[in-house]
Amino acid sequence: MYTRMLIPLDGSKVAEQVLPYVRFLAQELSIPVSLLEVIDPDTLTLLANPEEGRYIDTLLADSTASSSAYLKTIAQSIQ
Repeated sequence: MYTRMLIPLDGSKVAEQVLPYVRFLAQELSIPVSLLEVIDPDTLTLLANPEEGRYIDTLLADSTASSSAYLKTIAQSIQ
């Protein structure tokens, strides 16, 4: 049987529509839920512009912090 659920999210309301089903299945099957949001470094490279003070490492750190906060909020809503 299943031992864990991996739920990919992208921050959109459409992706979040799966959450009630995740909550129900996790409870019924008594399995943990792992949430995932992917940060694409290639996309961040396009946004980086050192002349304007936007460095890739800063953008990556900001994206990671933002993603972490978002996933923590979603995780609290599932429990």
